[in-house]
Amino acid sequence: MKNLNKKPLFLFLAGTALIALSLALTSCSSSDKDLSDLIKGVWREVSIQEGSGHVLTHPHPGPGTPPDPAWIQPYMCLYQNKIYNAEKITDPSKDGFYKMGDWDISYYVEDTKLIFVRGSDTIHADITLKGNSLTMVEPSGSGNSTRKFERVSSPTVTEILSAKD
Repeated sequence: MKNLNKKPLFLFLAGTALIALSLALTSCSSSDKDLSDLIKGVWREVSIQEGSGHVLTHPHPGPGTPPDPAWIQPYMCLYQNKIYNAEKITDPSKDGFYKMGDWDISYYVEDTKLIFVRGSDTIHADITLKGNSLTMVEPSGSGNSTRKFERVSSPTVTEILSAKD
């Protein structure tokens, strides 16, 4: 009874180990699709800097006379491979979310670039994702525009898509 053939058992265990190793290596790799999935959702714009100019932080005062100007907070929503930009205006006479700039613009991700069309230009924006922070650097005039975002749960995608004209 102790004369069992150990070769089939060894081959089975070695094959199982190789399969487990290949699954572990492929599941740890990052692909374009992974980044595309990771950036979906609503992003609050924290700041924007044109070239080496002044950094504009958000929210920022809009029209109105201090001490009670309207406050404007930009958001970017990436949903179903479309970009929706909106701004939340905090002002008793015009409170709410409003469409702004790029709205319903198709995009795709290639490597670490967010690619979309603005007017007649195809924009190749470099994106960096670290946790809930997203940095987007895109060509702008004679330099680059750097926009920094943080992922938010409020407003929701539905609220952004319901923004007024």
